[in-house]
Amino acid sequence: MNPNLPPWLELVILRAITVKPEERYLHYSEMKFELENPVKVNPWFQRSAPLLERNTLLFYKIGFFILLALNIYLVLRLVYR
Repeated sequence: MNPNLPPWLELVILRAITVKPEERYLHYSEMKFELENPVKVNPWFQRSAPLLERNTLLFYKIGFFILLALNIYLVLRLVYR
């Protein structure tokens, strides 16, 4: 949200203030570890976030295979008319 914050710090803050308690840090030590080791901060997304935000590569892989299947279907339909 703030362009002056590094992305890893924004992830830590978003996880710390999320609405659902089960998605927050269970212990302060987890948050402290991530604050002390910014390179080891894992990407975190709310479970309600769309697939495009959570896993961009998977989103595009699924789209690719859907379009590939559609193209194969259309080609076979033209060939065997």
